[in-house]
Amino acid sequence: MRELKRSKCAILPLVLKKKWYDMIASGEKLEEYRDAKPFWEKRIKKWLAKRSGSLEDLGKNLSLVIGFSCGYRKPDMFFLIRYCDVEEHSFHPEWGEPESSHFILSLGERVEIVSD
Repeated sequence: MRELKRSKCAILPLVLKKKWYDMIASGEKLEEYRDAKPFWEKRIKKWLAKRSGSLEDLGKNLSLVIGFSCGYRKPDMFFLIRYCDVEEHSFHPEWGEPESSHFILSLGERVEIVSD
């Protein structure tokens, strides 16, 4: 597992139910889904903009990372993001993928986040 410094990461924290958290931890679930509604659209676009450096107050060369937590606590499982896309159909209902339009967050390498 590779280490990344917190200052070099744009972290999107996501809260999961135990079932989905355990499936991601085991490597069975390789994607996370969020409804393509205004709340998630705004949040995900702001997170993606950090990587592109389009927001003036953010550093450059940030890695996009998703931080997962089981329930409402600090994220304790981190993954680099491979891609983020909006889909109009369902592929993995067993992974909790909704049937409506949604964001697909494809998980890459698991990483450890360390303080600077």
